[in-house]
Amino acid sequence: MRKLLLVLFIPFFLPRPASAQDLSAPEIYQQTLRSTGWVYGPRLNGTGWIVDRERKLIVTNRHIAENAATAFVIFPMYKDGRVLAESGHYRNKECRIAGAVIHREANRDLALIELESLPDGVDEVKLAAASPAVGSRVHIIGNEGAAGCVFTYAPGKVASLRRMKQKVGGVAIDCRVIDLLAPFVAGDSGGPVVNERGELVAILSATGNAGWVREKMGGFSIDVNEIKSFVAEGSKKCKHPDPSEARVHLEQGLTLARMGEWDKALPELNDAIRLNPKNARALQVRGQVFAATEENVNALADFSETIRLEPNDARTYRLRAKLYDKLGDKDKAQADRQTLAKLVPVSLGLSAANIAVDTVKNVAWVRTDGAGGTGCLVEGPKKLVITSASLVGDSKTVDVFFPDFADGKLISDRDHYLKNVKPIVGRVVFKEVRSDLAVLALESSPEGLSGVKLADGGAFQGETVHVLGHSKSRPLWQDRLGVARNIYRRKGTYKDVEFDARVVLVDASLKDGEAGCPVVNERGELVGMISLRATTAPALACSVDISEIKDVLARASK
Repeated sequence: MRKLLLVLFIPFFLPRPASAQDLSAPEIYQQTLRSTGWVYGPRLNGTGWIVDRERKLIVTNRHIAENAATAFVIFPMYKDGRVLAESGHYRNKECRIAGAVIHREANRDLALIELESLPDGVDEVKLAAASPAVGSRVHIIGNEGAAGCVFTYAPGKVASLRRMKQKVGGVAIDCRVIDLLAPFVAGDSGGPVVNERGELVAILSATGNAGWVREKMGGFSIDVNEIKSFVAEGSKKCKHPDPSEARVHLEQGLTLARMGEWDKALPELNDAIRLNPKNARALQVRGQVFAATEENVNALADFSETIRLEPNDARTYRLRAKLYDKLGDKDKAQADRQTLAKLVPVSLGLSAANIAVDTVKNVAWVRTDGAGGTGCLVEGPKKLVITSASLVGDSKTVDVFFPDFADGKLISDRDHYLKNVKPIVGRVVFKEVRSDLAVLALESSPEGLSGVKLADGGAFQGETVHVLGHSKSRPLWQDRLGVARNIYRRKGTYKDVEFDARVVLVDASLKDGEAGCPVVNERGELVGMISLRATTAPALACSVDISEIKDVLARASK
């Protein structure tokens, strides 16, 4: 089994070291999501992000806006702390905000949109001071609106920095670009590319265009320095007044606070809030200054007002919980941490090696007359295995193998099982075509297996997941690391069969034979089941969400 390295991220506190990587992938997703919109129209489909909240300015690609005089931008909506990722939720015209395309440059593939208004709770993305380093990690949000899901997350790496001079789609690009290695789809164009601190380093421009980019599954993005120059020029055409005075006070206050100069930071933050009382960022930072100087009552008031303005701001819940601990109010601290867990789940669970050992024991190799795939034991005492309906097909029974071990090591050779192990007969007791799920009842099961634990709340965007299973070209019982890109309802006809289920879009490349692979989080809990039927992109796998699995198991048990 592969050894996988887990990285721990340090939470944000003031002051912070310049090199600190203070945000996890789910936190980066939640923070950047507050700045990201779906650029939508009769001939438009892409992504944009807020560069100036006060002046209501959105940056997107010129090839998205083209020659349109106006565009519509849709910002994310939430339910129970989760973003609504199905594009159908946003078809109502009331959620669209109209804007004028006030500036565009073809050679940089950039366009600037001035919106009529902004919804509550959104914020501008911070621009990084410099370009990212080659090899550094980045995070992207995009909108695959045409395929039914929006506000999708993708991780990536910086492959190179260069000046690009070539035609792309008939347009001559002449600017500094950043080549990225990351899985993209149509609609991601215009998406924010941010670093580990959530600072914007580029805007995604095009995917899979030429040479190594097409071969390596990536694309190029426009460098942050080009964006700064473009916005400075384009904002001159904006009709809204420049709120630079309030922004200057906030930036100065933030800089002084990070240096620990609390007495100098406080007047600057007071001025920023006086000029803009709804500036949640200024209130949050001032709350941290109050907390650092033992003005706990004032700190609590600022944190609470920040949460009122930004109810999905996970960082402020963490700060307020810590303050409640300091004040001895354990109940309120616990309540904030429970809310925080819903917004950004914190995994303190198993190591990757333990996931491989503890969970893989419950993962089965499922063989039918015409194919092989995967399933997993989910209710040990009842001897029930969840797998893929497309895998079992019309079979009434299938052969099921659980892993063998020798000297503590898993045996992954197929011949060992085919020649030396008697399969367990699994009877197909329930099958649902629309969700591509099937339930097997086993005649027996190995001793000591209790089944994979079902996750309570499912996966979150940006969460690390493991895909466990088999393919025709690899040894059995492989553990591959992936990332949950989005959670949404997928509907359509795939391989001549209707599919309609809630899915988790996973950043993982699949092979034949991997239908029914369990997808588990870093606590070893089942969050999904791979469906090859609904997987249409070579590097993006669709897994049926745990909520669908629970529903099928409940009906199969009746």
